[in-house]
Amino acid sequence: MSAESDITLPENTADLHQLYVNDGVVPVPGLLRGQLLRDLVEAVETVRQTADSEEASDPRTSVKHLPGRSIVRGLAHTEGSVRTLVKNPSVADFLAQVAGANAVRYWNDLTLAYAPAAPAGESAWHHDLPAFPLRATEMPTLWIALSDVDWDSSPLVYARGSHVSGYLYPPTTASDAELPDGYAAMPDWDARVEAGSVEKVWWPMKPGDALVMHSKVVHCTPANRNEKDERVSIITRWVGDDAVWHRDAFSTPIPGLPEQDWRPGESVTQAFV
Repeated sequence: MSAESDITLPENTADLHQLYVNDGVVPVPGLLRGQLLRDLVEAVETVRQTADSEEASDPRTSVKHLPGRSIVRGLAHTEGSVRTLVKNPSVADFLAQVAGANAVRYWNDLTLAYAPAAPAGESAWHHDLPAFPLRATEMPTLWIALSDVDWDSSPLVYARGSHVSGYLYPPTTASDAELPDGYAAMPDWDARVEAGSVEKVWWPMKPGDALVMHSKVVHCTPANRNEKDERVSIITRWVGDDAVWHRDAFSTPIPGLPEQDWRPGESVTQAFV
């Protein structure tokens, strides 16, 4: 069975593009299924289980264990099922249409596993773009559930429409006095939700369900209160063909994109898988 039969892409891309523009996030139920979904789940589990005993076959792939969660980076460099997903032209075309870009290509992936009943694993309100060492006209993220997601198992929670702000927001650990140009202090999103000026949205999900999210949409992840099961997701990130190198005080290093080889504003698309 081909990978194409395991990928179900919606046809109403014009409606989804408008939702992406208005809300900053688009639910895509049933995106993956079948053998490709099973292979992704198995690949993530295998890499996580062997990380402490085996050296990664590619330095761009890494596993990090934190209180309450583990993070796997760069699986597309070592796992065939992830490459099958990110090199699929239909997936790239779909994401480009939703984001309103001429074309997009994969540049980075991240897998998160939230441990059962681990209150330390929560993620505060943030958006992703400040951490990226590059910029493009459009930078959509494809977030795919690899386990069941409900309110007790660390759902992704969004501040609807928060991507339209003209500012970037720093990590919650940053001092306001250190903010570069273009940044503003992180608002109190919980207070805005309580006041009714911002709507908080989330979706229950099954393995293979997906979200397409804007790189500036603000979101958080509560701790996994499920007593038995992990919450696992794989996140693939994409950029338009106008992607350029851009670092500031909050950018994080990306294995495979050595900083010394790039000048600010230089195209980096040739470096992607």
